[in-house]
This record gives sequence, C-alpha cells and structure tokens, in this order.
Amino acid sequence: MEIKGNDRILRKSNQVNKKLFLVHGDIDVQENFSKHLRSNGFTDIAIPALKRGNTSQLKLFLISLKIMEAEKWELDFEWLRVRHFIKEKFKKSELPDLNTTLMLIGIQELGMLKPNGFTKEEKQDLMHIATCELLSIRGYYSFIGKDQDGWPHYEMIKPFTTKGVKDQEILLKELITTYFKNNFPSEFK
Repeated sequence: MEIKGNDRILRKSNQVNKKLFLVHGDIDVQENFSKHLRSNGFTDIAIPALKRGNTSQLKLFLISLKIMEAEKWELDFEWLRVRHFIKEKFKKSELPDLNTTLMLIGIQELGMLKPNGFTKEEKQDLMHIATCELLSIRGYYSFIGKDQDGWPHYEMIKPFTTKGVKDQEILLKELITTYFKNNFPSEFK
C-alpha cells in the first residue's frame, strides 16, 4: 500500500490486471467505505480526487454508488424470488440455477413437453429460445413464428452489445425477473 499525503492508493494484488483505487480524504473512513463496496460486489472503486472543501463531487459519487448498490440488492432479491417460485412450483429441494431457469422458460415458450424428455441438443435449443425471448423484451430479437414442429423462431433486430459473462448474466437475471413479472403477475406484484 502506498501513502502520499492525504491520498492513499490501494493496489489489488494477485491479479494479472492490477487496478488502482484512489481514495481521497480521511484515510480510515475511506478505507472502510472501500472495503464495504468491495464486499458488495464492486470491483472498480475510484473516488475522485477533490480540492479541499469541495465535497459536492464526492457526494454525487457516493449517491451514484448507493443507487448502484440498491439496484444490485433489488436484482438479487427479485432473482431469489424467481428461484424460490420455481422451486416451490416444481416441489424441488434445491433452488434452480440460471441454466435450469432458462430451460424452463424455453419449455414455457415452446408450449409442450416430450413424453421421453428432451435430447441434449433440444435442451440447448430450449435455452436459446429462452434467451431470444428474454432479449426480445429489450428489442434485440423479435418472434417471427413457429416451424412445422411447433418450435418458435426469432430474428435479430439489433446486435447484442453486452460484453463479458458477468454482465451478460446480470442482464439475463434482470430479464428473467421481468419475464416472470409479466407472465405470472399474481405471484410477482
């Protein structure tokens, strides 16, 4: 850790891509605040350097972080509600993961079950159907119809621009919670 005047630069260790965190002002308060943010899933923390006595920029930054933290908490809560809903509906002992949830949405959109179950390829197709249906909420895809076997097909309206597995997972969780609110409104008020 490097200390320079009232500024402290924190370095993340044991990572190939090291990131710098500039924490300005009261070192103890800022260190505790940075630890709190990191423990809540924030990885890139850069508190802007301020002129002495100018706190409006810092207040705006802290308000933005509080909003992001509240949104993360809300998404985690809604995602957990969906998982518990599925667990209870199917009388399972464990909460479903993201892939299981996608497959169930795919089955819902397909509108039929197969007596002998789905093949591995069909399960992948079901997850693809679910992903297209979810992304259609944001206008990335549009439903164009069903084929002769009753399987839904979609066309891409605009390219999917979210990069990184974590960000894509977050987006899918947001869209899944929206999907369940739209399709099961009495359970998700």
